[in-house]
Amino acid sequence: MEYKESLVKMLEELSACLEMKKRAKETSEIPEMSLQDILDELTVPNENPVVEKARVQCTHMEDKNREVIVVTPPPGADERNGGLGLRERDITLKPDTFGFCKQLKRPCKPVILGKRWLGCDMGNLINGMPSVHMSSYMICSAGGGYISLKTNGQRVGSSKKEYVTLEMFQDVPEKTVKVEGYKEFETWIYKEVVAYDLNTSLPEFGKTYAFSQEDVDEVNRVLEKYEINTPERIACFLANCAVESGSGSKPLEQYKGNIFEYFREYEQGYKAKQLGNTQEGDGAKYRGAGAIQVTGRDAYTRFSEYAGDPKILEDGALYVGKEYFWEAAGYYWSVYKPGDGFNLNGLCDEMAEMVEAAETEGEAEGIFAEKFNEIVGIINHGREGEPDRKDYYYFYLNLLKENE
Repeated sequence: MEYKESLVKMLEELSACLEMKKRAKETSEIPEMSLQDILDELTVPNENPVVEKARVQCTHMEDKNREVIVVTPPPGADERNGGLGLRERDITLKPDTFGFCKQLKRPCKPVILGKRWLGCDMGNLINGMPSVHMSSYMICSAGGGYISLKTNGQRVGSSKKEYVTLEMFQDVPEKTVKVEGYKEFETWIYKEVVAYDLNTSLPEFGKTYAFSQEDVDEVNRVLEKYEINTPERIACFLANCAVESGSGSKPLEQYKGNIFEYFREYEQGYKAKQLGNTQEGDGAKYRGAGAIQVTGRDAYTRFSEYAGDPKILEDGALYVGKEYFWEAAGYYWSVYKPGDGFNLNGLCDEMAEMVEAAETEGEAEGIFAEKFNEIVGIINHGREGEPDRKDYYYFYLNLLKENE
């Protein structure tokens, strides 16, 4: 019944699209299409599915070479030729603009009609939702632009890149002694959240597992998706995740005493404003969660919208700690913080370039200390555990360089 209603609504919107296309024909270069043409598209067999990182184009974009890709959240998606299959509602673009709009004579701010792809494959569902194929398209209701696919995003014949290995997450003392001052680091673990109570804001923990190859595969997926893909970026990301989450032992932020009282400070004054907490209980509900301890109503709201998963906002930290341990960290690093003007990948690149260009070892150490301190301050304003973060950074960087 739900999809019958969805189809009826879609057809109504498609009829409106036809009128829009007809009016825009002379300027938009959009081909004339009949309702039968569109109905035919709706039943096209899914012979060429589309996955995340597929490239799209708009008839109104001034720069035809501009690269705009489609990203899709992990819940409900499935693996197809090295990528997660796009669904009808996966419309998030990166960057979220096509540049300059020739039709409106101003910077593009796309507004996707119906907040969905049109012409999807109704007979090939991904988690109950129609899948996107190369005949699918979107309409920008702001300027009437016709958004179509340039590539399907598939990586046929190629395997996922292995940025990190299981050994890197295990205790390897023979490697730690190579550099004076190194510590012997704890083995990464996965502390499973099996259930939780929203009224008490308390989780129920299951077994604690040693880090497995499956966990490593998930880390590599996140590193690739969020372009954390150089030794310096990966080392910095993992170093901060290790300290923030206790190498996986703390999927949720720790507290003492009454949980609501403990996190009350997150609901007061500057702290509340900084985190976007506006309601009583937000402190505990949106406390730190995941590998990098994403915190605050603002971050959870934006992550929920990005992932297309309302439960992120509805259930908060408990749900993120259970379902999005690494995904939330990748989002925070490469989407959330850059959205606030802090390009963490860029800062890692800048740090690496400046250290490489330093004329003396002392100068290199000074540059590293300054830049690394800046990065840590963005992630943790109190810079808690900064010496450990540095040790972890060098530890991972050494292993990554050896594996190049």
